[in-house]
Amino acid sequence: MFIVKLPDLVYRSDDRPPWSVTLVLAVQHLFLFVIGLQIVTALASVAGIEVNDLLVLIGGIAIAAGAATIVNAVGYRGAGVRYLVPYTLSAAYLGPMVLAVKTGGLSLLFGMTAVTGLVQVGFSRYISRLRRYFPVEIAGMILLMLGIMLISHIMPAFMGKYGAGSGTDIASVVTSVLLLGFLVMVYVYGRGMLRTAGIMLGICAGWFIAAATGAFGPAEIAEIAAAPLFAFPDPTQIGWSFDAALLLPFLVAGFCTVFNDLGTFTLCQVSTNQEWQRPDFENIEKGVLVTGLATTFSGLIGGAGVGASPAAVGVSIANGAFSRIIGVVTGVLLILIGCSPLLVRLMTSLPPSVLAAISLFAVSFIIVSGLAIISSRMLDSRRSLVIGVPLAIGVGIDLVSDKIVGMNDLLSQTFGISLTVAALLAILLNALYQVGVKDTVEFFHDPAVASPADVNHAMMRAARVWGARKEVFSRAVRAVQTCIKDIETQGLTEDPVRVIMRFDEFNLEIFVSYLTRRSGERGRLTTGAGRMADESDLSCRCTLHLHFDQ
Repeated sequence: MFIVKLPDLVYRSDDRPPWSVTLVLAVQHLFLFVIGLQIVTALASVAGIEVNDLLVLIGGIAIAAGAATIVNAVGYRGAGVRYLVPYTLSAAYLGPMVLAVKTGGLSLLFGMTAVTGLVQVGFSRYISRLRRYFPVEIAGMILLMLGIMLISHIMPAFMGKYGAGSGTDIASVVTSVLLLGFLVMVYVYGRGMLRTAGIMLGICAGWFIAAATGAFGPAEIAEIAAAPLFAFPDPTQIGWSFDAALLLPFLVAGFCTVFNDLGTFTLCQVSTNQEWQRPDFENIEKGVLVTGLATTFSGLIGGAGVGASPAAVGVSIANGAFSRIIGVVTGVLLILIGCSPLLVRLMTSLPPSVLAAISLFAVSFIIVSGLAIISSRMLDSRRSLVIGVPLAIGVGIDLVSDKIVGMNDLLSQTFGISLTVAALLAILLNALYQVGVKDTVEFFHDPAVASPADVNHAMMRAARVWGARKEVFSRAVRAVQTCIKDIETQGLTEDPVRVIMRFDEFNLEIFVSYLTRRSGERGRLTTGAGRMADESDLSCRCTLHLHFDQ
C-alpha cells in the first residue's frame, strides 16, 4: 500500500474546525488567489485596460472562482470533487487573453472564455475513458511538471525582477528570502495552531518586512482607501463577441487548465487518503465539469478562465487542514471580494515578493508529491522514457519561453504551454507503448535446478513492463516463492512448477499449478502463501489462485 497521508493531518475533509480557525485558514487561501491576479495586472499593462473595466474583469474572476470553490467543496448533483480546492485565474489563459484584448477588446475575451468553458464541460464527460492511457506514473509526472511550471513563473518575482529587462530589486529579494526562511522555520518547528496558521503569520510577516524595506508604504495605503467598498461587476456595458481565429489558443489554454486540474485533484486524493492507489477518474470528471461551468459563468459575468489552484492545495498540505468547510468559507469570501473594489485593492497590495515566497513554499509540496507517486511504480526503460522525455521537453519549453515568444503570436501561445505539451506527449507515448505489451506472462520454475532468485527475476521483469506497484509485487513474489518451496518440501511433484500472471491496472492474478502423481488428498498442497494474498483458493486441478489488489 502506498502510504501518502500526512501523520499530522489536523483537519480532515469532513471535520469542522472552530470558526475562528476556519476564517484564518480561508483568508490564507484568499491571498493565494491574489497570485493569479498578477496575470490580470500584466494583461492591463500590455493591453491598456481602463481601471473600471479592470475591476469588472477581476470581479467576474473572483465570483466565478468562489462559486466553483463552494460547489467543489459540497458537491451538487454529480458536480464537485468534495475536497477543499480553492480556484483562481488559470495562468494558461495569459497568452490568449492578451491576443483577445488586443484583437477585439474585453468583449472578445468574455465571449471566447464562455465558449472555452462549454468545450471543457463536454470534454469532462470523457475524462474517465483516459484511465487506460493515463497510468499512475503519468499523474505523478503531471504533478511534477506542474510544480516546475509554477516555479518558472514564481522565481522572477522571488528574485525581485519585474518586467522584461528589469534589474533585480534587492529589497524584494531580501523580503522573499526572509519570508521563505520564516515559513520553513514555522513548518519544521511549529506545533498546533502556530503551524496551522503559519501561512497567515507569513503574510503578516511579509507585510511587516515589506514595510521595513520600503516595498509597502503610505502611497499604497492611500490607493486602498480611495477604492469604493461595493461595486457589482457589470459586463453589459462591454458586451461579448466571438472570433474563430482565436479558438485554437483558447482551447489549448482550456486543455492545459484541465491537465492542471487533473494534477491538482489527484494531489487532493493523495494527501487525504491513506489507502490511495491510483487517480479516481470519476471524481476528477466531476471536478473538471465544475471548472468548465465556472469558466463559462466567468465569461458571462465579465471574467476569464479559472482553474483549481495547486498552490492552495500545497498550503493545505503544509498546514494539515483539508476541511471542506474551509472551502465553503473561502468561496463566500471570494464572492465578496468580487463585489468590493476596496477589498480587491487591499488583497492586491501585498508585494509580489511576499506572494512569491508563499507560492514557492507551497509548490515544494507539489513537487515532492509528484516524485513520490512516480517512485511508487516499477518502471522499465520504456516506461521511464514515457516519463522522462515529456518531462525534459516540458522543462525545455519553460527554459526557452523567451525565444518562443518571438514566434508568430498564435503559434507561440499554443506551443508555449509546457504542461499541456508534456501531458499530451506522455499520453501519446504511453498509448504507443501499450502496443505489443501482453497482459499475461507465463514461466516455468524447476526447484531442482533453479533458485528463488530466478522467480524474483521473472516476476519483477514483468512488473517493470506493466508499471506495477512495488509493494504489491513484492508480496506476490514472496507468496509464489513460498508456494514453490512448500511444493518442493512436501514432494508433491517432480516436474517444473507453472506460474501464470495476469495483470491490469486494478488486479494481479497469479496461478501456480503443478502436476502430481499422487491421488486424492495426498496431492493437495498445504501452504501459508494464501495468507499473503487478498484472496486465494486451491482447485482440484492442483492450481493455487492468488489474487492481489493492484
